[in-house]
Amino acid sequence: MLDLEKTKIIHLSTASKNVEITGEVRQIGNIRDVSTRYGPSKVVDAIIEDETGEITLVVWGDLTEKIKEGSKVKVTKSYVSEWNGKLQLNVGRFGKLLIIN
Repeated sequence: MLDLEKTKIIHLSTASKNVEITGEVRQIGNIRDVSTRYGPSKVVDAIIEDETGEITLVVWGDLTEKIKEGSKVKVTKSYVSEWNGKLQLNVGRFGKLLIIN
């Protein structure tokens, strides 16, 4: 498990689980309606960055409407996966996304 106090984007890998990280939302994609095994939902990809790099953050549900470009966010209990050859940070069902400003 990663040291949650010191997790930075540069240290993330597909083995990263239970991640806690803080970053700034640099870019937000289009919100998409999707069907999941839990029913219909919304999803959006956002690029977040810290002083070490950037990663795609996948945001689900009601949070898709609340996240904004330029916001500082804290993500907890998240995990990293790979999609189309790129790492992405997933909030997931048990993760939390706190918008700091």
